[in-house]
Amino acid sequence: MENVNKHDESLEALCRYFSDELARQEEVLNLTIAQGNAAQARDMSALDAKTIALQGLIQQVVGAEKQRLQLLHTVVEEYALPKEAQTLSHLIEVVPEPFQSRLRDFQKKMQTILKEIQHVVRENNRKMRYSLRIVDHALHAVTPHTPVSRGYNASGADAVVRSAVPTMVDQRG
Repeated sequence: MENVNKHDESLEALCRYFSDELARQEEVLNLTIAQGNAAQARDMSALDAKTIALQGLIQQVVGAEKQRLQLLHTVVEEYALPKEAQTLSHLIEVVPEPFQSRLRDFQKKMQTILKEIQHVVRENNRKMRYSLRIVDHALHAVTPHTPVSRGYNASGADAVVRSAVPTMVDQRG
């Protein structure tokens, strides 16, 4: 009976960890959505704030990894799983209810949220690249071209290629 309680305690701790991890990943999703909205609105201060918050959250996720590995190692040892079967899917197959259902539910939710995060990150990348192209085109139009060094010529002087300097026309012409 004491063995069952020990298994249950380990599984309960693992389930709590997974619940916390799911909450962290949901927050990652919310922050990436907010990043995309800020990028689309070209709100750099909001984009910076969301990026800083996301970096902090990612540090939490990475920091929690050690705890997950410890919990998983304990459960794997208790159920004597072989090395090739030390996955969440295999663990779900061998643990008793209600833990089996809880772990399966976590696995489904985590797969869904990770796919959504991947989709949002790709969309954000697209939005940010588009915004950068607009900024690059605007900067190109209003800044003079600078001379580009092409190395040295035969006499040892700097071989500079000058390109045309665009001009701005004001109201006076």
